[in-house]
Amino acid sequence: MFKHPLWRFCMFAFIVLSFPFSPYPLTDGDIGNWAPVAQRIQATGQLLSGINDQSHGPLIVWGSALFLKIAPTSYYALNFFNLLCGLLGVILMYYFSKKLWHQEGAARLTTYLFVTSLVFVYLSRTPMYDWPATIFYFAFTGFYMLYLREDNPKYLGISLISIAIGSMSRFSICLGLAVIFVFFTSLIYRRSWWLMVRDMGLISLSIGTLNLPWFLSQTSQNGASFIKTFLYDNTGRFIKSTRPHATYRGDFYGFSLYVLIGILPHTFFVIAAFFNRAFVQKVKEIKLYQVLLAAFLPCLILFSLSGHTKLGRYIAYVFPSLILLLGHYVYSFGLTDPVFRKKCATMTLYTSGFLGVVLTIMTIQFYQEAQQSLLFVVGVFGLLFSLLWMTYWTVKKSHVSLRENADRFLWGYAIGYLLFFGILSYESTRADFLLKVHRTIDKSLVLPGEIHL
Repeated sequence: MFKHPLWRFCMFAFIVLSFPFSPYPLTDGDIGNWAPVAQRIQATGQLLSGINDQSHGPLIVWGSALFLKIAPTSYYALNFFNLLCGLLGVILMYYFSKKLWHQEGAARLTTYLFVTSLVFVYLSRTPMYDWPATIFYFAFTGFYMLYLREDNPKYLGISLISIAIGSMSRFSICLGLAVIFVFFTSLIYRRSWWLMVRDMGLISLSIGTLNLPWFLSQTSQNGASFIKTFLYDNTGRFIKSTRPHATYRGDFYGFSLYVLIGILPHTFFVIAAFFNRAFVQKVKEIKLYQVLLAAFLPCLILFSLSGHTKLGRYIAYVFPSLILLLGHYVYSFGLTDPVFRKKCATMTLYTSGFLGVVLTIMTIQFYQEAQQSLLFVVGVFGLLFSLLWMTYWTVKKSHVSLRENADRFLWGYAIGYLLFFGILSYESTRADFLLKVHRTIDKSLVLPGEIHL
C-alpha cells in the first residue's frame, strides 16, 4: 500500500493541508457565520432541529460538529471535515483518471496537477459550503460517466448518492448542474429522451429524499421564515447579494480570471493546451472530452452571468473536471510534442507577467495591509513564483519523468507550501488584517461550558 502512488498523493495532501496543525490559520471571516451552528450541534446533538446558517444546507456543520467533539474551539478541528473532502477529491481524481483512460501515467499526472494547484490547497484549507458540494458533484459526474460507458447500474446508484450528499451543502447548485450535465451527456451519447428524463427524475428524487427530513424539521421549527430564506438562498442569490443596498454585479470576466489564477502554477498548461485548433479537433473526436466540458463549462458560463459578488469559491465546481480533462490532454498530446513544450515556455513568461501585474495591483490596492506585514507579502510572491518556476522546470528539463512519474516531484511543491503556511501562521498572530479574521471567527465561538442547551 505504501508504495502505491495514491498513498504519496494523499500523504502530500494531508501534510500540506494540515501544517502547522496548531496554530492553524483560517483566512475567511465568513467561517464565523456557520461555526457557531456546528459548535451548538456538537454540544446538543440536534442534527435536524438545530439552528441553521441562513437556511444553507447542513452538511458542513454536521461534519465539522463531529470533529469539534474532540477539540471544541480548534481551528484545525473546524476545518478537518473540509480537509477530508479534499482528500476524497484526491482519491476520486486518481480513480476516475485511471478508470476512464486506463493509463497509470495519466492518472499520476492528473492527480499531480490537482493536488499541487492553488485552488485545491486553498479550498481544502478554507472550510465553506462550496468545497464539499464540489467534491460530491465531481463524484456524481465521474460515476455517471462510468455508468454511461459501462452501463452498470452500480455506478448510477453511487452517482445519485453522491449528488444527494452534495446537495446538502449547496441544494440548487448541485441539482441544477447535475440536471444540465445529464442533458448534455444525453445529447453527446444520443440517448433517448426517456432515459434522460428518467435520470433527471432520479436525481431530483434522490436530492429531495435526503434533504426532506432536515427541511421538514427546520420548517416545523422556524416556519415560513425558513422557507422564504431557503427559497431566496437557492434562487434570488443568483441575481444579487443579500447584503443591504446590493446591486447587480456585471463583471462577467471575473470568474474566467479566477480559473486562470486558481489553476496556478499550471496556468500555462491551460493556455497552451486549450487555446489552439488541435484541442478543438480532439474535442470533436473524443466523446469523453465533450462530457468533461459539459461537467464544468455550464457552471463557468452561468455563474459568470450571475449578478452576485464574484468570489472564487463560488466556481469551485469547475476545477476538478477541468483538471481531469487537462491532465489527459497534456499526457497524451502535450508533453510528447516539442512544439507544445516550447509553447509552454512562452506561456510561462506571459503567466509570470500576468501574475506579477495582479500581485502588484493587489499590493497597491491593499497598501495598508501590506505595510502591516511585509513578510506576508514576500511569502505570497515567493510561494507563487516558486511554484510557477517548479512547474516550468519539470516541463522544460524533466518532461519524460513528469509524464510517467509525476508524483516524484511532489515534495518540491510541499516545501514551497509549507514555508508559506509557516509564515501565514506566524503572521496571523500579529498582522491586524489577519487578526480581524480570527477575531470574527472567535467572536462567533464560545467556550463549551458557555453554550446554552
